[in-house]
Amino acid sequence: MLRKDFKYGFIILILTLSIISCSQTKFDSEKWKKWTETESTMTLRWDMRKDLIRKHKLVGLTAYEVINLLGEPEKKSEKEF
Repeated sequence: MLRKDFKYGFIILILTLSIISCSQTKFDSEKWKKWTETESTMTLRWDMRKDLIRKHKLVGLTAYEVINLLGEPEKKSEKEF
């Protein structure tokens, strides 16, 4: 009985993780820039990341282009944001 319960629990866990990993939010530059961390918006940027990476060639962008797309960084130095 315990083995059977474990099997069903494992299947439910896998299905849940699959659904979560497939969920994504379309990237929206304005929402990204205006985002503030609250309990209800904690994962907004994380949820948009896959669409951002897929639809925007980020490597090779100028600093101006990155700032225009994502907004001002919280921290930056001469070599990185």
